[in-house]
Amino acid sequence: MPRSEAVVLASMLGFIIYLVLLLWSFAERRLWRLGYVLAFLAGSGFGFASLLGLGG
Repeated sequence: MPRSEAVVLASMLGFIIYLVLLLWSFAERRLWRLGYVLAFLAGSGFGFASLLGLGG
C-alpha cells in the first residue's frame, strides 16, 4: 500500500474510533469505567508505539 493511501486510511480509522469513543462517553453511566478503559487504551497504544520504536 502506498504511503499516501496508508495515511488516508489511518485518518479515516482514527475519525471513526474517536467518534465511537465520544458517543460511548455520553452514553456511559459510570465515569470510572470510561476512565479505566481510556487509560488502558492510552497505555496499550503507548506500549505498542514503544515496541515499534515510535514512542518517547
